[in-house]
Amino acid sequence: MRIPTGNFGNVTPEVNPTRVDVRGAGAIGGAVSGLGVAVGQAAGDIQRVQDKADLAATQAILTDLEAKSNDRWENPETGALVTRQGFNSAGVGVDMDKQDATDYDEARKRVPPSQQIYFDAQWKAAQIRRASTYKNFEISQTASAQRQQLNATVQNSVEQEASAFDDPQAAGLIRGARRHSIELYGQAQGWSADQITAAVSEANQKAMEWRAQNYAISNPTGWLNGDFMSNSGAGLDMRAISIVESGGKHFNADGSIVTSSEGAQGKYQLMPATGKELAAKRGLQYDPKDEQQNALLASDYANELYGKYGSETLAGAAYNWGQGRVDKLIDKIGDPRKGEVSEAEFIRNLPAETRGWLARYRKNKTGLDPVSVNKIDSMAEAQIKEQRTAVRNQIDPILNNTMSQLYNGEVPDAMPDRATIQFAYGPQGSSMVKQLGIAIDSARTFQAIQYISPAQQQQELSKVKPQVNDPDYAIKMDAYGKLAALVQKSNTAIQAQRDASRFNDALLMGEKLDPTDKSMQKAADSTPTAQNFRIND
Repeated sequence: MRIPTGNFGNVTPEVNPTRVDVRGAGAIGGAVSGLGVAVGQAAGDIQRVQDKADLAATQAILTDLEAKSNDRWENPETGALVTRQGFNSAGVGVDMDKQDATDYDEARKRVPPSQQIYFDAQWKAAQIRRASTYKNFEISQTASAQRQQLNATVQNSVEQEASAFDDPQAAGLIRGARRHSIELYGQAQGWSADQITAAVSEANQKAMEWRAQNYAISNPTGWLNGDFMSNSGAGLDMRAISIVESGGKHFNADGSIVTSSEGAQGKYQLMPATGKELAAKRGLQYDPKDEQQNALLASDYANELYGKYGSETLAGAAYNWGQGRVDKLIDKIGDPRKGEVSEAEFIRNLPAETRGWLARYRKNKTGLDPVSVNKIDSMAEAQIKEQRTAVRNQIDPILNNTMSQLYNGEVPDAMPDRATIQFAYGPQGSSMVKQLGIAIDSARTFQAIQYISPAQQQQELSKVKPQVNDPDYAIKMDAYGKLAALVQKSNTAIQAQRDASRFNDALLMGEKLDPTDKSMQKAADSTPTAQNFRIND
């Protein structure tokens, strides 16, 4: 049957549902696309929020790690900065790194996966910085501890050498050991040879100064006399000579050459004639203004003197006093090099100026600067003053009593030795010793003439009466007056004894005595019996 195809009244044809109206397809696509973008944006926002949260969490973990590491390092009670100082710092970097790594492993477990690369990079960067800090700390602490150890070793060595002020051999051994310690340390630290030498020299100078101070306190007179430094036997010390001769100066402040009252010139105070002679030996024209030439010629002269005498003391004395005078003194009292006289005795026979020159030379031969030498001189002088005061307080009453007894014709209870008197009275010592000697001579004279006749006594007294031109006239005249008075007093006492004896004899014998005899009357009055008896009764 055929399907009708015509118009069947009010029936309206419908669109086949399988067909699409393509006219709205673009709008629908746009809507769908917009929805996708919106969904993507929402997802991005969510991711960004999550990323921020992850980053914040990661930063918090990194901050916590940093805080833990800092506490291990900086805690004022338990931190490595406090507990791992000095030699205890050894291995601190390894120990700290291990603890940091342990914290890192634990912390990484809490790091969001998306932040682990960032976390690792940040932690490693911080750990490199921390490792550098640990290493520098360990290096500096070890170096500081080593330096402190060296300083302590050197200080102890300096104190030991200072204590050996009276034992040059022991001091030399201590000094050698100290030098070895400094050299080992310096080589380990990469010091130059000059740095090592400077450190050794500094320690040696400090030890020498302390040693000299101890010697000066223990033996102040020895220090002032230059006994601290024994002769080295290696020749004269030119530095010491220059200090003694000119204070180490070649020119005065006004530019003129340092010149002595006797005409000696320059830093080493060469006499012009000597300088010309020495210069001629070198084929030079003598120029006193040339400081280097002055030093060269002085060295030649010092070597010449030492070569001649082979003794630092004799060569030094000749430098100051002259070869001819030294040779004459050797001929007169003996040669200390041959044992004919001791060196100390030879020095005592030198003039005061030369003795002082040798003393200053030996003190400056220590290598100490002049200021230090003067400081130690002052210490020694103060020590001598203190000792002298103590000795004088003890000896004053003894000496006064001795002098009084001698001038009274009595045997002294004590006789102070002359060396003690000399020391106790210092510059006045010689005068006090001389007064004691005169008092002793007076006592001996009195004992010799006490019982001879008055006429003989006067003859002997006239022999000891000082002359006006006597340099000790005042002292001797005072002693003479006391001696004459003592003789007079003694004669009176002797006569009184004789009269008393006569009176007693006469009394026993019933002898009638002359009442006009005043000596008898005086004798009678002096006896116990005479208290109730008179001659004229």
